[in-house]
Amino acid sequence: MLKGFHYPLTPKGKSTLNPPPPWYYSADFLNIELWSDPAAVAAVLPPVLDPDPAAEGNGNALFYDWQFSGANEEYLDPARYQYREFFLLFDALFKGKPVAYCPYIFVDNDAAIHAAAGGVGFLLTQMAKLCGARVFATVSTGEKAELARRAGADEIIIYTQTNFDEEVVRRTDGRRVDVVYDGVGRVTFEQSRRSLKPLGLLALYGAASGPVLPFHLGRLGQMGSLYITRPIISKDYVRTREELTAIMDPVFEMYLVKKLEVLIGPAYTLERAAEAHRDLESRKSTGKLVLSIGG
Repeated sequence: MLKGFHYPLTPKGKSTLNPPPPWYYSADFLNIELWSDPAAVAAVLPPVLDPDPAAEGNGNALFYDWQFSGANEEYLDPARYQYREFFLLFDALFKGKPVAYCPYIFVDNDAAIHAAAGGVGFLLTQMAKLCGARVFATVSTGEKAELARRAGADEIIIYTQTNFDEEVVRRTDGRRVDVVYDGVGRVTFEQSRRSLKPLGLLALYGAASGPVLPFHLGRLGQMGSLYITRPIISKDYVRTREELTAIMDPVFEMYLVKKLEVLIGPAYTLERAAEAHRDLESRKSTGKLVLSIGG
């Protein structure tokens, strides 16, 4: 193994996403040098950058196949890859100094999103697509499937007609997905884990069907060293005003420029609150349900 090297640090001098040794990211990659029309390159540069006249449109197209590797693992296994990405770099100048600018990047991440026609699922699907993910959306009816397609889902699985984990395995040729966003809980938990590739993440953000039953942590290792997180947004992610605005400002900005659509479901009077809960639990509803107070 190569000795005496380190990964680039962030502008604040902190480490990148690479964990401490012996674990690190490794990749097979292909770099293709190319030349484009200098005018086309200049058109994609931001105002702070200038075209490099000496480059004559020079750039690079890079293809990466990333995976975690351990100590002394020099050979990569394609079956273990976490994600693939492709991006373009073009030569430019920043205050007269040569830099490389990336006008385009594509990341091959697969995500499964439950209840994609619901309030959160509808937003998650749109956000995942904005990040370049291939989205597998689960819904219960054909009507909800149309809503999931409207949000941008690539693959629709009607879970009342098939086992969604088997469909994920079939449609990914056995690779499975990188992450599952599950706000349903008890009834989807087992299939969600079976839909993940090794080192995949299950983000369990809700329990519409009830809390997940206790299970043995050793099963995560048996299924591919999986990760599970149960986030509580209001308690741990937005403890300060600064954390709240850092998360929500980009969301509102996406909404204002019409990159996000908010799906509003039926309104219930306060006296019908119990009915609203039953509709949520039975997965009959679509979009965000509204409780009307007064008037």
